[in-house]
Amino acid sequence: MHILVIDVGTTRVKVAVVAENGEIVDFESEYIRKEENPTEQNPNKWLDSVSKLTKKIVDHKKIDIVSVTGNMHALLPIDKNGEPLINAWLWNDIRSQKTSEWLTENYAKEISRRFFNPPIPGFPLSKLVRFREEYPDEYKKTYKLLQPKDFVVYKLTGKLATDVTDASGTLMFNMKNKEWDTEFMKELNISVEILPGIYKSQQLVGDVSEEGRKLTNIKKGTPIVAGAGDLITASLGNGVNNETFVLVYGTAGQLLTTDSKLVKSLSNRIFAFEYVNPEEYLYLGTVPAGGYSLDWFSELTKLPKEEIISKAERANNKSSLTYMPFTQGTGTPHMDYRPMGGFNGIDSNDSLDEYSRAVIEGPIFSLKESHEVMTKELGSREKLVAQSLAAKIPFIKTVVENLFDEEIYVPETKESSIIGGAILGAVGITKYRDITQAQKQMIKLKKCEKLKGGDKNKDIEERFSFYQNITDKLFSKKEVF
Repeated sequence: MHILVIDVGTTRVKVAVVAENGEIVDFESEYIRKEENPTEQNPNKWLDSVSKLTKKIVDHKKIDIVSVTGNMHALLPIDKNGEPLINAWLWNDIRSQKTSEWLTENYAKEISRRFFNPPIPGFPLSKLVRFREEYPDEYKKTYKLLQPKDFVVYKLTGKLATDVTDASGTLMFNMKNKEWDTEFMKELNISVEILPGIYKSQQLVGDVSEEGRKLTNIKKGTPIVAGAGDLITASLGNGVNNETFVLVYGTAGQLLTTDSKLVKSLSNRIFAFEYVNPEEYLYLGTVPAGGYSLDWFSELTKLPKEEIISKAERANNKSSLTYMPFTQGTGTPHMDYRPMGGFNGIDSNDSLDEYSRAVIEGPIFSLKESHEVMTKELGSREKLVAQSLAAKIPFIKTVVENLFDEEIYVPETKESSIIGGAILGAVGITKYRDITQAQKQMIKLKKCEKLKGGDKNKDIEERFSFYQNITDKLFSKKEVF
């Protein structure tokens, strides 16, 4: 069996053919051409890449099912002809900051009760209100709001739909009623008619149309599942469950796990979304400037990232220098999206080596704070899967091993979102009875040797303790709604 997975990421479009055992048998990718504004993308350029890459793959392979994933929390309004009214506003677009503040001031408790998550600029609700104010003519022409993967599915099938995980990340989907929140949308004078139908992520949503065949060369009539956002599929492809954390040290830093409970005390501290398994939720701890901190420091110092990592490895362990990776806001658990990055514990003896180490450790310290909050409310987990830079760079992996007590694993493939998308396709076509069985058959993880107490670097723990003392003082007086 062959599953075609299309991944419309923030920086790259990927297309892969995955076998039923999780092996990637063919793979193509292309970097998305940058717009003048890095927080916007032209959806038709996604289609150009999808068309080009898919045609390279499908002509010589039988495709049994298609699964699409893509970047989450974008705002993409289309007209009645299915054409984009504006470039998609991506998750990192913060032009709706003032709108978010207005929503917080007027509806904070109501939003928390209905949607669990706060109205930060990254979510589509505040973007939509801002879009209505900034582009009133285009807003009036809006027929449907779609997420990136949904736009691709629409162009392949002609069906306007989204999946439950992407819906739950809009701040328009009621997490208790499991449907679009008509009542709250009416309060904001937003018609619920512009929101698409909601499917399960592994549910068949349609078949490739003649137009879809012309676009991609995928055989007409090939079934397509609704798919899920890339945060969900990456978690799925790393084996996340209620016994497993997944730690992603990518452009953003992320810590994820699942649970059957929607824990009220985590609202506005940790993000939560619907998950692909019914009656389960995906919890997300995040620091926006995760691996981006390393990119930023590389640009600032004009040093290659590899040299910064080498310097970090040579740093004086007794230095207390720490970095607060809040150049794009704190993320969880403090939920303050004003830029407030900084260095603390500076000693006149600190060199570029110590600054380099601090920049790398800071995002992990932030995720460890979220880890402590999540563990306290949800309970401990047995495993932690390290992904992205945490799996590839030994120094970063070492810091993770010193701070987290779970058994550490690394995936054998770096394309976890592709594997997650393939899992949805395999379940959709009933190759496997459920997500759990598919994960067992399609995911390959390598267990790392666990550090014993005497092998741990106490200096790392002391720097984290120092970091935590600072954040306690910074945010102790902040009101949580």
